[in-house]
Amino acid sequence: MKSLATKVLAGAIILALPMGAMAQDEEEASGPWEFSGEVTLTSDYVWRGVTQTDENPALQAAFDIGHESGFYAGVWGSNVDFDNPDDGIDIEIDVYAGWSFDVNDTVNLDFSVTRYLYPGSNDDYDIDYNEYTARVTFAETYYGSVGYADDFVNSEVEAMYVQVGGDWELGESGWGLSAAVGLFDFDSGFGDYTDFSLGVNKGFGPATFSLTYTNTSGFDENVQGLLGPDYWAGSRLQGAVTFSF
Repeated sequence: MKSLATKVLAGAIILALPMGAMAQDEEEASGPWEFSGEVTLTSDYVWRGVTQTDENPALQAAFDIGHESGFYAGVWGSNVDFDNPDDGIDIEIDVYAGWSFDVNDTVNLDFSVTRYLYPGSNDDYDIDYNEYTARVTFAETYYGSVGYADDFVNSEVEAMYVQVGGDWELGESGWGLSAAVGLFDFDSGFGDYTDFSLGVNKGFGPATFSLTYTNTSGFDENVQGLLGPDYWAGSRLQGAVTFSF
């Protein structure tokens, strides 16, 4: 983990904790608004089956605000390492907003836009981009989503990510099970690949511990030209602990 990433994220976490306490006080007064946040320490930041930290640990933080109408917005950050000393990139910041609403008692729809930011990038390494996502959830358990980026990593390549999955409680044990499969498809001859994940989790008060296995299929040379070397998308097991406030 690089020192710049550690300093920036640590500062964000220090600021976020009192902000979260202030937000909870304001929530009691304002009524329609809900504020939340979390801090995560993970053994590896894996995104769509691909490590974003060159298989190293990550410190992550998030802060969200939601309205009873279904509107929400937030910011999420993590250290990253793309194993390129020339790119100047140590941090990823995601800024997002969306609207979530119930169609009926069992179906929920969620539409959102996310701006992926990589502050500090050097010239010729600007990879900031937008992604637009639609998600449907059934019975609070099963979900499917489609994400579209018209200029993925600022490369003039269109990309679409389709994922289906689910989250289940394992009886009254307090353990949860999650599973998902996704297809990441690129135009301009870059092809596509599939990622898989299977995980378990358990909460202990404000902390949640999780263990997740991920792997990919079809991560060939064309895809590697956009997302990194083959070993970044290999079979891996990562553990994480998340503190919510």
